[in-house]
Amino acid sequence: MTDAFSGTLHLRLSASARHRYLVLIVHAAAAGVVLALALHRPWLACLLLPVAMAAGVSWRSAMLRGETRIVRLHWHGNDTWSWQTRDGRWYSGVRTQAYVFATVLVIVTLRAHHARWRKTRVIVFRDSIDGDSHRRLRARLTVAPSPNEPAVDG
Repeated sequence: MTDAFSGTLHLRLSASARHRYLVLIVHAAAAGVVLALALHRPWLACLLLPVAMAAGVSWRSAMLRGETRIVRLHWHGNDTWSWQTRDGRWYSGVRTQAYVFATVLVIVTLRAHHARWRKTRVIVFRDSIDGDSHRRLRARLTVAPSPNEPAVDG
């Protein structure tokens, strides 16, 4: 019998509706706070531009647009990772951190073998991959953490 944690876990990511709603809610709330403050200090209305710019960047990230967005993840049995970006490039490396937030989302921080200081973070919402794959990812991160990593939050 094979170990459920020794095989390669293949994940194909898609844009998450929950991620998009979260981006909209957070940035709408920020704009609302700026507008409320601008009633008494009108010069604060100029902060709407940075909020709008941050919303655009976050929306682009939530839609997986941009050449560096991760669209595929492979977690190999020997605890190495491979990932493909939207521009078609493949990278391999190791996981430096992982956070599991109940059944809602998983945040994985990866470091490519060739990039000593640069880390890549990928947010995997439950609706961005199929349910069974998300369950397997959460289980492997929770039950079989990396030996060089402290306990997973969640």
